[in-house]
Amino acid sequence: MNWEKFATNIFWHETLHFFCAVILFILFFVLYNDYYLSLVTFVFSLAIDSDHYLESLIFYKFNLIKIIKDKRNCWLKTGKMTILLHSWELIFILTVLGKYFNLVPLFLSLSFALFFHLFLDIFVYSLSCNMPIYNYSFFYRLWLKFDFVTLYNNGKKKQLTKEEIAEKYGKK
Repeated sequence: MNWEKFATNIFWHETLHFFCAVILFILFFVLYNDYYLSLVTFVFSLAIDSDHYLESLIFYKFNLIKIIKDKRNCWLKTGKMTILLHSWELIFILTVLGKYFNLVPLFLSLSFALFFHLFLDIFVYSLSCNMPIYNYSFFYRLWLKFDFVTLYNNGKKKQLTKEEIAEKYGKK
């Protein structure tokens, strides 16, 4: 199977996340018989990718026309990849908050949604462009100063320049 289309085409990528969110909705509805908890899990599972769009919103100063034309090319232009919600550490934080606030089912559902979202991303990106699992650590990205080229080249035999990455994806 050609997994690159799921990594480079936003429609197919978000479709995978949608089906994963549906499965989580069903799972948490069966476990807790709670429609609202299941709905929150579903919405959060999809909303995790909002950090991609938030970076573009900030970079383009909320100019939606530029964001639409950009097609997720913001990282190449800024040279940074923060994606704050795509972090293993957040799963731990959500779990601790659930225990602390005595809202275990809610925070457990959010943790599961994040885990499966990250797992799906890692599966797709490791198969399509050999991205390692530790790229999803906030502290690791911070240590690398969120440098997009360094993060993109992790685990690859051939190290690409920013220009070569842009050319590979047909964006300059």
